[in-house]
Amino acid sequence: MSVWLLASLVTKSLVYLAMLATGGGLFVSLLYPLKAITVRYLLPATIMGLLAVCLYFLVQIGQVNQQGVPGMFDIQLGAILAQTTLGEGLRWRLGGFALVLLAAVTIWLADTYSRFYQWATAAFILGLLGCLALAVSVAVLGHVNMLDMASRVAAAVHLMAVSLWIGALLPLLWVCQQKFDSGRYPGRLILLLRQFGQLGWLFLGLMVVSGIWMAWQLLGSFGALLNTTHGRFLLIKLALVACLMALGASNKFFWVDRLAESIDRQGALKALRLTIAMEIVLAVAVVAATALMTTVEGPLR
Repeated sequence: MSVWLLASLVTKSLVYLAMLATGGGLFVSLLYPLKAITVRYLLPATIMGLLAVCLYFLVQIGQVNQQGVPGMFDIQLGAILAQTTLGEGLRWRLGGFALVLLAAVTIWLADTYSRFYQWATAAFILGLLGCLALAVSVAVLGHVNMLDMASRVAAAVHLMAVSLWIGALLPLLWVCQQKFDSGRYPGRLILLLRQFGQLGWLFLGLMVVSGIWMAWQLLGSFGALLNTTHGRFLLIKLALVACLMALGASNKFFWVDRLAESIDRQGALKALRLTIAMEIVLAVAVVAATALMTTVEGPLR
């Protein structure tokens, strides 16, 4: 693997992580308003996304130029690439992250100063528009841009569903790490976890259906899963997602109910924290596998 390919892989992974974090962070902020989620998660994620998109573009210039680090700052070549599909997709991403950043700042103002409280609804609408722009960028860039409109819509839906599920894991972990007194019933936490569990099945269904559709359109046959590098990466990704689903099911059907009971509430809370932390590790692995799939070798079609 060349240095440029490795740099492209790293910057693309950072962009993917930031895209997931924006949707999930907004979603949890809507269900469970907590300033720490905005300050420690949503704001840093959007800033990282903006920087990662810019760095990814510079890496693409350097990869084409092949003149070392100084070649990354070739203005003429950058202007040419900006007019291509790459430039169009990255503009969607920059716009999306900028909108979510503005929304995050507005949410922070609404949580901090009472006179800005009425701005909260507009901030979430602005954040939703930013997430939609990020979803459009997936349909513009990548391998799906050579497919029909239905496949592009499926790619956008896939990103939205994944971001609302996987991107919400770290904020959920932070909420679970809040200290509850032994005699205090953590009602808000249980309500959040149950709401997330109920909506999670909708996100999961959208993710699976759109993912299967895209995989079939890109690979064209079941044999390609085993006979191509892209297909084998996809199988690894599917195995990781299956583990994520198993951990999520254990939370929904066992640990959340145990937390609602008065018996060993602290033990259930520790188990929830552990399983969510494991989900986060698997989610990072899924992002890495996705970056490899879209960088190292493309599908057959």
